[in-house]
Amino acid sequence: MPSIDVDYEIVEDLIVRASFSQTLTRPGYGNLTAGGRLDGVNIEEATGSQGNPGLLPIESTNYDISFEYYYGDASYASIGYFRKDVDNFIASTFTNSSPFNVTSPVQGQRFDEAVAALPAADANNSAAIRGEIQNQNPNDDYITPPNAETGEGAKIWGHPTENDIVDVRFSQPINQDENEVTGFEFAIQHLFGESGFGTIVNYTYVDSDLEYDNGDISGEGQSPLLGLSDSANFVGFYDKDGIQFRVAYNWRDTFLNATSDAVGPNPVYTEAYGQWDVNLSYEFNENLTVFAEGINITDETTRMFGRHELMTLNIQQTGPRYNIGMRYKF
Repeated sequence: MPSIDVDYEIVEDLIVRASFSQTLTRPGYGNLTAGGRLDGVNIEEATGSQGNPGLLPIESTNYDISFEYYYGDASYASIGYFRKDVDNFIASTFTNSSPFNVTSPVQGQRFDEAVAALPAADANNSAAIRGEIQNQNPNDDYITPPNAETGEGAKIWGHPTENDIVDVRFSQPINQDENEVTGFEFAIQHLFGESGFGTIVNYTYVDSDLEYDNGDISGEGQSPLLGLSDSANFVGFYDKDGIQFRVAYNWRDTFLNATSDAVGPNPVYTEAYGQWDVNLSYEFNENLTVFAEGINITDETTRMFGRHELMTLNIQQTGPRYNIGMRYKF
């Protein structure tokens, strides 16, 4: 795909850079499969998933422009803008069909008769419905009694004439219309004279229409971009006479981690997170370097939540990690 990059020095030490490119990528192999699968059958519904071999490739037209001011030998400040126009982004849709010609024990005459015989309070009680189906159909070939030796409970199979064919709600990937991702990047690097001390600060702001709609509980047509978030980094360092020391704070805003959880099509967000890291090294000569580092030295935790920030799904504490080592170049 075509790409072009240009730069121009507007005045001394002030440079503008611009780029244009087009990229093309195929959908994941898992999305392109022609077959489907039945994921589960319960009282509420039967669910499945299938691929779409007719998916078009994902295309992106990319624009970038930045202004960079170099006010010292190794010091500069920059601001940049980027935009990506994405065509044929992959989203999900849902369809209902019965491709397996399999009968369901929770649909049809047997199931309806069992529900009708129970009190209204047990109309959605799967254990009560199961027991009533067994009561109404004793010694039936499509009911397997409990096995005392293995501990397996009773199993109820779909009857070929007294139960309905399974109606499966399939999820399937589809191509969506054009979407847009835009953002700004800010960066500064400053060295304090010949002291060896310096700092690096950067921040990236991202905006997109590829966001998850928390108010839509169906999940149909949702095409959010996973992992999209603002981020920032602050680094202080010393680099002189073979000694290198860095202390860094790395921060990332809340982002969408997944579009399904253990229950179904529900968003999983990772909460905003920041951690401190340090690194110290000494270069004995051009071949030998020893180092020590600490990662997440303040013992920060990560948290995942659902549609609301109070819906905690997971909290993880990895603890700080410390390493010492040696590098030798032959």
